[in-house]
Amino acid sequence: MLRLRSHVTPVVITFNEELNLRRCLDSLRWAKRVLVVDSASTDGTRAIAETYQNADFRVNRFESFGKQWKFALEHGQLDTDFVLALDADMIVPPELSAELDDSPVLGGGFDAALVPFEMRLWGVPLHGTLYPPDIRLFRASAVRIGDRAQHHSFAVDGPVYRCKHRLIHDDRKTLDRWIQNQQKYSQIEATRIMGSGPANLKDRLRAAAVMPPLMAAFAYLRAGGPLAGKAAVRYAYERLVAESLKSMRLIENDLAIAARDGHSTPSGVSRD
Repeated sequence: MLRLRSHVTPVVITFNEELNLRRCLDSLRWAKRVLVVDSASTDGTRAIAETYQNADFRVNRFESFGKQWKFALEHGQLDTDFVLALDADMIVPPELSAELDDSPVLGGGFDAALVPFEMRLWGVPLHGTLYPPDIRLFRASAVRIGDRAQHHSFAVDGPVYRCKHRLIHDDRKTLDRWIQNQQKYSQIEATRIMGSGPANLKDRLRAAAVMPPLMAAFAYLRAGGPLAGKAAVRYAYERLVAESLKSMRLIENDLAIAARDGHSTPSGVSRD
């Protein structure tokens, strides 16, 4: 991993990630330095990070994911050309590390690498995921950071290498924490759709209240259906709940507008 070690700094964004961080940092022992940008965690995240000699723990007040990444790039004192951008629930398997180390990206000619995902639920791999491949390795001087709701994005203008091996996503935070996050994210997404109108087909399906069952069915089949057992069922329920919250907020807004304008509540609609 000599090329990877000398050319790449992994950066991990954290907030209360004691249930995930150790697995992430274990997969980064090859790195000379791992920059951990934390949003003032109140659990054992910092204590875990400080047990790793190569982890450099920094705290920055959270405003948005995009701004956290900008802080990392602008104030993280990076001394390598490339950044490996990670969340704490991501694991870099040896096969992916070896591919990146041998890839033409670090030799020049590429500004980024597009990495596919392997989704796991409590360590159980799914057959597939709704996560599209994402830019996760990039030249720090060439990247543009997008910022929307719970999402951030990385983009470059130059050539992008496509990785064959997958980055593992295995989030083991509690169900209560996940639901809290989805409540917040659904409010942000619904506000966006209500403010500017549907931006794409998914938004239109959400506004029509048909996205939740469609997404749940697709997620179940994509994850492997009966072949993946309870993990596929859990994944489908996650997508069902996340999409239902968005559609329910849009329906709530429509009903509120109808009530304000003096229209009666549609037959069969109940808030109980």
